Amino acid sequence: MIFFIFIENVSLPFRRMILSIALLFSISIFISAQDIHFTQIHASPLQTNPANTGITHANFRLVNNYRNQWRTIEAPFNTIGVSLDKGLKIRNQDFALGGLVLHDVSSPHQLSVDRFFLSVGYSKYYRSHQFSVGIQPGMVYKNINTANLTFNSQFDQTTGQFDLRLPSYEDNLQENATCFDLNFGILQHPIDVRQREIRAGELDRVFHGHSRFLN
Repeated sequence: MIFFIFIENVSLPFRRMILSIALLFSISIFISAQDIHFTQIHASPLQTNPANTGITHANFRLVNNYRNQWRTIEAPFNTIGVSLDKGLKIRNQDFALGGLVLHDVSSPHQLSVDRFFLSVGYSKYYRSHQFSVGIQPGMVYKNINTANLTFNSQFDQTTGQFDLRLPSYEDNLQENATCFDLNFGILQHPIDVRQREIRAGELDRVFHGHSRFLN
């Protein structure tokens, strides 16, 4: 997933720089599924963009989000996100460190996804603007309850129903899957908060391993 935001008039050098970055990020980008997300994306800064790490006027920032969807169905979707980040001054350089945890449960078979990210950021000031970059290495854990799953081989033609007592022959099916994940982001905004020029970009799944339930 990648997105860019352009607000207000931009000078020609800045325009060229942003377009060059956009072109670089757009190479070989494709979306294969919907990712975990919240309605108010600005209330989840580390998930929105790793470059937001440490971009706060507070000593540290703690965020807790909860989302409940599709309450009318048998098993509503529940999503929880918690993040903590803090700016750090190291040898007169502006670094930032944080962490992000996402937990999502969906479907009657309790398909759960847990993501744990370490978020590292670095900022540099140039004239009246702040430029920030961030990187998020992490791990993704998936789990599904296969106890009540039914397969073609378990369909009983005499009764017209599925019979869980029949063999499924799905010996290569596993309930857990794990993979490494990596996100990257950039951010540029004015130091004067009264201005509304914001330019940002994010690249998720820079390196995303296979997380399949089939061996």
